[in-house]
Amino acid sequence: MRWRLIAIIIVPAVAALVMGGLQVAGSMRQADQYQLVMDRAQLGETIYELIHNLSAERDQAVRYISASRAETRLASLQRAFGRVDTIVATVTTQAARLDPPSEPAGRIVARLEQLPLVRDLVLTSELPALSAMARYDDLVTVLQEFNQEIARDSPEGQIKNTTLALAALSRAKDQAARLRSVMTGVLLAGELRPAQLNVLIGAQARVEGEVATYRQLATVEQRQLYHDTVTGQKIDQAELYRMVALTQAENGRTILDLVPGSSRDAELWSEAACAKVDAMRLLEQRLMQSIHVHTLALRSQAHRDGGIAALATGAMILLVLLVALAMARSLVRPLRRLRSEALQIANERLPETVRMLREHGEHAAPPVEPIGVHGDDEVGDLARAFDEVHREAVRLAQEEAGVRANVNAMFVNLSRRSQALVERQITLIDSLEQGEWQPDTLTKLDLLATRMRRNGDNLLVLAGQDPVRRWTQPVRLSDIAVAVLEELEDSERVSAHMPDGVAVSGEAANDLVHLLAELAENALAYSPLASPVTMAGSRFDGGGIMVALSDVGIGMTPDEVLQANQRLAHAAAMDVTASRRMGHFVVARLARRHRIRVQVRANEEGGLTALVLLPSALLTSPVEGGLRVRLRPRVRPVTPPWPPDTTAGLADLSLPLGAHPLVPEPGGSEDDFLPIFASVQSAWFGADGEWGSAKTDEGWNAAAVVGNPVKDPPTAAGLPKRVPKANLVPGSAPSGAMPRGVTPTPTHAPASLVRSRLNSFQEGVRAAKADISEGRL
Repeated sequence: MRWRLIAIIIVPAVAALVMGGLQVAGSMRQADQYQLVMDRAQLGETIYELIHNLSAERDQAVRYISASRAETRLASLQRAFGRVDTIVATVTTQAARLDPPSEPAGRIVARLEQLPLVRDLVLTSELPALSAMARYDDLVTVLQEFNQEIARDSPEGQIKNTTLALAALSRAKDQAARLRSVMTGVLLAGELRPAQLNVLIGAQARVEGEVATYRQLATVEQRQLYHDTVTGQKIDQAELYRMVALTQAENGRTILDLVPGSSRDAELWSEAACAKVDAMRLLEQRLMQSIHVHTLALRSQAHRDGGIAALATGAMILLVLLVALAMARSLVRPLRRLRSEALQIANERLPETVRMLREHGEHAAPPVEPIGVHGDDEVGDLARAFDEVHREAVRLAQEEAGVRANVNAMFVNLSRRSQALVERQITLIDSLEQGEWQPDTLTKLDLLATRMRRNGDNLLVLAGQDPVRRWTQPVRLSDIAVAVLEELEDSERVSAHMPDGVAVSGEAANDLVHLLAELAENALAYSPLASPVTMAGSRFDGGGIMVALSDVGIGMTPDEVLQANQRLAHAAAMDVTASRRMGHFVVARLARRHRIRVQVRANEEGGLTALVLLPSALLTSPVEGGLRVRLRPRVRPVTPPWPPDTTAGLADLSLPLGAHPLVPEPGGSEDDFLPIFASVQSAWFGADGEWGSAKTDEGWNAAAVVGNPVKDPPTAAGLPKRVPKANLVPGSAPSGAMPRGVTPTPTHAPASLVRSRLNSFQEGVRAAKADISEGRL
């Protein structure tokens, strides 16, 4: 963290330093460039002065040649040589000081070294005036090239335009000086030749063109300055002399007469022409001065900008460092506190909270104290987020404690259910051992074992395990109803009506039996003992079957109905109600497995109706000759042996299952009938009452089969699974064919006995509820 904060401080400082350094360097570089422009402008100003004086020397040379190289003109020419030599020395010195060196300046210095040769030609040769003027013109052209370099190197637009305008003005001035020299030579020679006329016309045209270029490049003030400077009587007179000369030349005159009757035409023209050239020279100097002043101001501004940038950069770096240090301290302090308190929560407070929840339950958690870091910044948000994580961890620990308590309660509930069933089984087995035989003892044992198996199946369903047993062929819906009733202890109270000709796919048959058995058992458990429970199936549009289980029990409140329907519809994860409403969770998961819809509704007359919607995907047509579920006999029929298919005609189960016509057992009460004894008796004694040992041995041999019990493969939980009626001693319970000679005995118990047993059951239920409510269980 420390290095990150240091990086946060250093990176902005370095960035500010780099940016400020770049700006300072740019300002210094710009100032150096302006200084270079100033140096070259100073050289350019000297070159302009050289051009002006070189034009004057050219004019004196033309006068000297036109006067036939008279000695009287030589002094003026030599004075012009002296002025030009002085300026040439200055140009050479300034050009040598340029850094970096300028190529045009080098060419100028090299060309100026040829100036003595031109002078020798003028003084010693017979070179004509126009040829001598051409030699001077070449030298002036080289000098004027330097102005272009000044404009090219200038970084500012106004300086560049002014420099270009100044170059145009200098070319216009030079052409005006050429025009002055040619006209002076013509006037001194007294004769106008065609070549000279062409030079006059061309020079005037170039003057006008360069002046137009100047007007285009110059600013409004500079154009006004030209009008104010290049004007006056002498300039107008020079223009008038030029027009007179051109007019006379057009009229064919070779001898010009600018002022009739005057012998001073050359002097008058020279004075007027020099006035125009001198005015242009004055404007040239003013423009050079403006360039120098403007460049100096820009250079000073660049230096000032560089200094300001340096100071601003230093101040910015200092400010960045101060602010970064302050921000770093404001970050480090709360982060250190956040770290220390977070470690305290992780190492002390949260483990202590978890320990308290494990020892004292989900309601023993203390309130979560927030971390002592407050603020609306990101660190404060991080602290609040960690508080939320802390609360969520405590909430998860509470949920874990609740789930642990819920699982414990569910195990206790299942254990108590299994204990009650096992105790009932032990009671029945004790009665069998003591010889207290009842006709339906084995059936009760079978029902108790079935309920215990269904408790185990419930655990498998809640654990998300797939059923181990599956039918391979479709099962009739009527047989499903029979199997459901076989799962119930008080099946005599249930009347079933199922449509015929409908079968359920084999893979869903067992789960459907399980689902309907859970709903039917709830209906029986929460309705009066003498009240009926109806299970009816009907078709509806769309091809499905609606199975309705109705009772007239205590029912549920609207909130309880709503919660039950939510549990049945969504198959939610088990919560604290799983131990008390385990059947709802089992039904919901079985229904979701096969896309079955289950809903509970309150009846107007009391009780509940559970609606089970079987989708068309689960339904099919019965397979002829397929598997049929046999109803476990509860009583013995009138006419033995029983027919092979006891389920024929079960499409309408409006009567309680097993309610067959009965014949009372002759000679004795129905409670004293012992099936095993009757079977053995029929084997020992024939119809005439004589005893036969062969029959006795047969009975003993048949009973010996029980010594090697038949078992099915164990369940998925590893528990042993019995095969119904596979280990019965012949004659100990009703079977498909009763022993010959044994008269069926009615299985209806007396009303007083049934009443006594039901009263005992109700008293046990009340006692258990009281123990649960008072916390004894």
